[in-house]
Amino acid sequence: MAELRELLADDQTRLLTLTGAGGCGKTRLALRVGEGMAHAYSHGVWLVELAALTDPHLLVREVASTFDLQENADRPLLAALADFLRPRQALLILDNCEHLVDVAARLAAALLQVCPDLRILATSRENLAVPGEIVYPVQPLALPPALLGGRPGRADVEGYDAIRLFVERARAVLRGFALSDQNAPAVARICQRLDGIPLGIELAAAWLPLLSPEEIAARLERNLDLPAGGRRTLLPRHQTLAAAIAWSYHLLAGEEQALLRRLSIFGGDWSLEAAEEIAGDLPPLAQADVLGLLRRLINKSLVTVERSAEGGTRYRFLEAIREFARQRLAESGEEAALADRHLAWFVALAERAEPRLKSAQQLFWLAVLDQEQENFRAALSHSLARGSVEEGLRLVGALGHFWEMRHHLVEGGRWGARLLDAAQGRAELIHSPWRAKALFTAGVIAVYQFEDERARVHLEESVRIYRELEDAVGAGAALCFIAITQDRLQQPQQALDTYHEAIRCSQRAEDTWWIAEHLH
Repeated sequence: MAELRELLADDQTRLLTLTGAGGCGKTRLALRVGEGMAHAYSHGVWLVELAALTDPHLLVREVASTFDLQENADRPLLAALADFLRPRQALLILDNCEHLVDVAARLAAALLQVCPDLRILATSRENLAVPGEIVYPVQPLALPPALLGGRPGRADVEGYDAIRLFVERARAVLRGFALSDQNAPAVARICQRLDGIPLGIELAAAWLPLLSPEEIAARLERNLDLPAGGRRTLLPRHQTLAAAIAWSYHLLAGEEQALLRRLSIFGGDWSLEAAEEIAGDLPPLAQADVLGLLRRLINKSLVTVERSAEGGTRYRFLEAIREFARQRLAESGEEAALADRHLAWFVALAERAEPRLKSAQQLFWLAVLDQEQENFRAALSHSLARGSVEEGLRLVGALGHFWEMRHHLVEGGRWGARLLDAAQGRAELIHSPWRAKALFTAGVIAVYQFEDERARVHLEESVRIYRELEDAVGAGAALCFIAITQDRLQQPQQALDTYHEAIRCSQRAEDTWWIAEHLH
């Protein structure tokens, strides 16, 4: 807040706009800043609440009424408002401008041009784009880390702003509430589940007269959208966190709504390239539309941007927004098509990356796969839910070496088992290269988990299919790991014979990488 006061105290700051997602605390922050700076404006700090105003033509009248100015047929109301403010040193707070952004921008520009001692503090999902405007993104409240090396106690979490807000609101609705070592883990889970968004935290705390922190946390983990309890003084759009997001959503153009809901198909964050390929080229959007629409969603604080130290750019939702968007996607009838596109894109990415993990580009491609793990999980889930077993097997096979290198053995083993189970009875897949490779992945993971019998079963079936397909590369790789299991089972001669057979397969295929592995 001190930073905002400094900005407003600077003579160069005429218009300061607080931007952020619905419920992130823009209004609260603006009011606190206004209260703290009342002494700096000889003619006062004036608040105009615009959330309930739906007609943009009424904006000037709404602002003028704050100063008890009336419409006059002889003089435009905007001119009367400008005349009133021109000699005054005042701070005008325009709260919730996003649904009136164009007219609010014109009003701000007109007033600032003729009122030299006027300052405007606006809150909006997006900036007003007025020359000289300073945009201040409002971040969610600071949260305790998800893991604190065990069960967090009061001392571990009480210093975080999100926890402080929860406790403040809790005491307002439940006399005697205190943060303790017993309830601190649940309070931390609540605040983390709500991404530190003040509105969500307030709404959750409102349930304390009926539910314990542990019960609230459990309900939030099942369903983010809590009813608003007895807080009847809130505007309708604030009755739940979902309602706050819905209010933003309904302000979007149709194309923006389409992109927002489609982006929810991603498991975590995403790249621009993936967004263009998956969410574009499906009416009403063209692939070329995605970048511009994404920028508009970012400007409206519905999508956040993250830039890596290496210069890459990723995009993501706050979890509350993602869940809302996913609900809209399910209602739209587009979910199946988007799931298929998402699955195809990430299968192709994994298959492109796999051979490069055995090259001088290994570190780069490991980083690529690392940042897409949530999307790979989502894609594998899609493959099972959609019955796209072939694509799921392909993805398991392509990710096998990555899982091995990153030691994601339990996760990889589970996905492999689920997809191989789903392939049972699918005649077209029994002898397919995709099943052979998924069996190889499952077998290798079992080797690393020292489950030698399970490994042997998977690997021998993999070799059988590879031989049918005359795939010497695949057969040689699987034989190498069969030899490892034989060696562990105290079968040294069989292991040696199998190693030699693996080398011969790789030599026939001129596969230098596997030859080197065999001889290592």
